[in-house]
Parts: sequence; C-alpha cells; structure tokens
Amino acid sequence: MWREILQRIVSRLFGTNGAHRDDGDERSPTVTAALQAAQRIYVAYQLEQVRLFDVVDRLVEDFVQGTLPVGRGAGGQALDDYYSSRDLRLSGAERRDLYSRTLGQGESPDANREFHDLWLRFIRSVSVLARAATVPGREDVSAAQVREAARRLASNVSGRADSRVVLTAERLDGQVQAMARIVSDHEVLRATGSADMWELVERVAESRLGATVNAARYRTLADAGATILGWLSERAETMTDPERPFLPVDPPRNRAPCLFWLATARTDGDVVAACLTLAEAEE
Repeated sequence: MWREILQRIVSRLFGTNGAHRDDGDERSPTVTAALQAAQRIYVAYQLEQVRLFDVVDRLVEDFVQGTLPVGRGAGGQALDDYYSSRDLRLSGAERRDLYSRTLGQGESPDANREFHDLWLRFIRSVSVLARAATVPGREDVSAAQVREAARRLASNVSGRADSRVVLTAERLDGQVQAMARIVSDHEVLRATGSADMWELVERVAESRLGATVNAARYRTLADAGATILGWLSERAETMTDPERPFLPVDPPRNRAPCLFWLATARTDGDVVAACLTLAEAEE
C-alpha cells in the first residue's frame, strides 16, 4: 500500500500532467517549467533534511557488502540499479549548489537571497486572505496583493531557473524517484524492521548516521511546498491577467493530512491549506 501511495505522490510531485502550457504565449511555458523545476528542487531539499540521500547510500552500501538481507526481487533490483548509476547521479556538492542557486539555501556567492522573503510573502498573503474570509467585512490583504506576491515569486524563480537548472532538476527528480523505490520496497522495509518508509528513514538515520530526524515535519513541508509550487505552475498565465480569477477567498473546509494532497489534483483549497500549514510552521 505504501509503495502505491508513494508512487502516486511522486507522480503528482514530479509529473507534468495537468500543468498549464500555452505554446502561443512565450512567457508561460518558461515560467511553468521554472516553477516545476523549483518544485522538484524544493522537495529534494526537504528530503535532504531527513537525511534520505545519506540513508539510501547506507542501504546500498550494506546491500553491496551483502549485509542487507534483500533478495533478487524488486527491492534488490532497485538497490542494484541505484548502485550502478552512481556516476550519473548528482553529488552532494552539486545538490547543495542547486539548492543555493534556486532556493537561497546555502552560502554560495550565487545564492538566491530573495527567494525566502518572496516565498514567505506569498504564503502569508494567502494565509491572511483565507483567515480574513472567516470575518465579515475584514480585508487585511486583497486578492490583487496575493496575485502580485505570486507574480513576484514566479519572476524570481524563473529568473534563476535557466535551461541548466531545469535539466539538473530533472536529473534530481530521477534520483529521488529511485530512492523512493528503495525505501518503499516491502523487502527492504522488512530487512530494516520498519513499518513504513518514514520509520525506515528515522531508524537508519539514527542507527547508521547518529542523527535524530523529524520525518513527519519535513514530509509535511515537502508536500505543502510542492502543492504550492505545482499550483503556481498551473496558473502561470493567470498571474499576469487581472481579468482572470486567481484564488478564491473561501478557506478550505478541511485540513487533510499533507501526505495525501498530492495523490489528487491540486485545487485552490489545497494551496490555501498548504499556505496555512507553512505559515504555522514559520510562527
């Protein structure tokens, strides 16, 4: 079951199905591709915080040395494929450079220092608009301000996501999907004594890396961030068209667990809920 859920999540996280593309508008495909690349990079960065890349490296190391009791089934094949493709994957240094250039996470001279403030501005503007909708007559933030916050965020991302970044994000996507196949495999889970992939990550991080990680927190951040960036990528054109609706003011009725948001289409209610989640995480 977990593997099926994860495959749906990965498909929604990194797929392009349903993303808006208008070949008649030269701007929209560029902004859409940039936001999709940022989505992939943002999720990978959050998975980096739970040491997923390091955890998978340890699992592969154990498999190669014959100390991980996994047979020749899907799990063994996924581990072998990952090991065999080691020269094609992004290194830790390459990933850190990507996080810095696009998300401003890091100390490189080329870091995107504006991203964090623009990201928070959009999240908070949506959150304020949604909360104000529950109070008659209150309007702390207008829909036009939310649109402008979205436009500035998208402009920042597209300004950083050149062709190299977009292509590198696709490579990173492949690496994340390969890791997902490993940590969700039932035989690998059984070999590590884990009930699900998140328990596996926490267990191996503690036993092999000496690290205590909060998988639930960063899973939530990854899901919420991917929901927001995916939703923005599908509305690239409406950001610059004031005549087209952009975001409803009604807040979502339910705050569903983030893990399952990405198994379905990204709705306006989903993005509001995601912004509320991230706004609370920042408080």
